[in-house]
Amino acid sequence: MKYKFFCGVLAVLSWAVISGCVSGPGGSTAEYGGTGAAAERGTGGSPERPGDFDDGLNTAAFRSIPAEAGAYLSLLSRAFSQRDGDFLMAQGEPLFEKQVRPDYDEDEYLAMLYRIGPYAAESPDAPDRLPRLTVRNIRGIRYTAWDEVDFMLEISGRIVFTDGADTPCRIMLLWHLPEPKILGCFP
Repeated sequence: MKYKFFCGVLAVLSWAVISGCVSGPGGSTAEYGGTGAAAERGTGGSPERPGDFDDGLNTAAFRSIPAEAGAYLSLLSRAFSQRDGDFLMAQGEPLFEKQVRPDYDEDEYLAMLYRIGPYAAESPDAPDRLPRLTVRNIRGIRYTAWDEVDFMLEISGRIVFTDGADTPCRIMLLWHLPEPKILGCFP
């Protein structure tokens, strides 16, 4: 009995130490160095440095956003600018990811996760064609507004593509979780 208790305590302490080492002193959103091929390439082939794209977080609309949420949105912006598909794909809330990801390809899943185009608006009608979000075509994300809705933050913005076009997006951020996650649009 004492052995099982000791093992449980040891497991919890090990998890806490590992979590602290992986996420750093400021939590899992303390730093972002990239996780995928974009991190190895630097800026993902973009002619600008990642910090050159204005994500809108320094505007008056975001002055009162909770600090933890702002830090996460900054990381997310950097991942968009660096075209880090691995990081962007990994941001889905676990139940959403489990139910939706297996049935759709990467571009369709990302479109639902970040609620782009027709998914950005509340509409009972399904789109005629499933929108697609291709990571290699993204220049960055520009946040435009936010609102607290129940236990989430609803972040409005526009994803800007390398050809200059853009599309609306709406991110439902579950920011009270130990590691913030995004709740996508269920098909």
